[in-house]
Amino acid sequence: MKPPKRFQTATVDRALTAFSSKTGPRRFLIADEVGLGKTVVAREIVCRLAERKRKPLVVFYVSNGTSVATQTRPGWLSSCRKRSGSGRSIPQTAYP
Repeated sequence: MKPPKRFQTATVDRALTAFSSKTGPRRFLIADEVGLGKTVVAREIVCRLAERKRKPLVVFYVSNGTSVATQTRPGWLSSCRKRSGSGRSIPQTAYP
């Protein structure tokens, strides 16, 4: 998968800043026009949070259909596993 562009990285940084604040939100919605890289932003947020190795990380991945989720989720998981370098288990659950 391609690395994030500058505007995508800015969104990632903003989300991570919000999450790291003790009074900040615990949820972050990514919504934008078609083709601007919501999947790239979400993947980057998940990977960076997984790298911190703190509390269990719960991700709700909502797509417009199972065919989209089936296409993108395996790439996310492999990307995060490769980046962590630890072979750390990233559990997953799928709901049809």
